[in-house]
Amino acid sequence: MAKYLSIKVYCSLLAVVCLIIIATVYKDQIPYTTFSTYTTFSNGKLTRSQAKELIGQNENFVSATKLSLASRGMKEVGIEQGLWYKYNWHNVKLTEEGKRYFTEDIDFTNSLKDALVLKEPLKRVVVEVKGIADGMNGLASDVIKEVQFTWEYREMSDVVALYSGESESMDRKGAALMRLYDDGWRVEEIEVE
Repeated sequence: MAKYLSIKVYCSLLAVVCLIIIATVYKDQIPYTTFSTYTTFSNGKLTRSQAKELIGQNENFVSATKLSLASRGMKEVGIEQGLWYKYNWHNVKLTEEGKRYFTEDIDFTNSLKDALVLKEPLKRVVVEVKGIADGMNGLASDVIKEVQFTWEYREMSDVVALYSGESESMDRKGAALMRLYDDGWRVEEIEVE
């Protein structure tokens, strides 16, 4: 019985060693979700591919429901195209056609930032992680990383593109603050332009 247990223990240890070796050699090719304890295999190192995946899955990043209006001149363009009509001096109300794309009337007296509230959220996708820096605000840290990245919209209609002045292929910048926990890296904060 003791001989059987020692062989079983030896095989188990050998399997663990093999997994560690495989994970170390192929660490950039193994998806994050394959191993629940990412830190076991990478010693807490955050790679660009892992950062890209984590940002791309973050609920605060993946979709946008509000966009800024391109300019105040878009008020007249929208009236001409039948998306809204003049309600009073500064405000417009959506027509049935306008309600296909937007959900709220637009007040032109306020800031144009976030003036367009979209009926269908736009999808955001990380294009590339440009860099990963230790810590934040210049303070070195192994457990906090600042990640700079570029991103783009996907599945944007021509109408939304026209009124927001945006396009799918525009190069946009973003930054994420990530923290290492006992179960791996998590996005703490995220900002997009």
